Amino acid sequence: MERAFAVDTGAKQRRAGVVALPTGSGTGSGLVRPPQSAGMRSGFVRLSPEQDVGLHSTGANEELIVVLTGHGDLVVDGQGVLHLHPLHVAYVPPQTKHDVICRGCEELQYVYAVSPAGPGDGRG
Repeated sequence: MERAFAVDTGAKQRRAGVVALPTGSGTGSGLVRPPQSAGMRSGFVRLSPEQDVGLHSTGANEELIVVLTGHGDLVVDGQGVLHLHPLHVAYVPPQTKHDVICRGCEELQYVYAVSPAGPGDGRG
């Protein structure tokens, strides 16, 4: 995968860039992360029907999920199940355990972006 990022980590200067989504097989792939970004990490995930990413926590981060294709469930601890559909965006706040599960008969493909939560996020 070609990365079009030019980063001068000594001067903390970052430039805009473009990254192509992976086209091969596999569950997931990182897209952008430090030092290309100041703190954000992102990736592309491809799940087969009934496959999940596994229960995990956002920790001190917040997460955005952008569904590209397929259908799935976002299982959020203490909140239940949120249904994921193509071209929908889901938000997961800091300190939240969650899992993503592919539902239906086609792959679920999505991009996620995780960033450190700022002060005053309401999670203490």
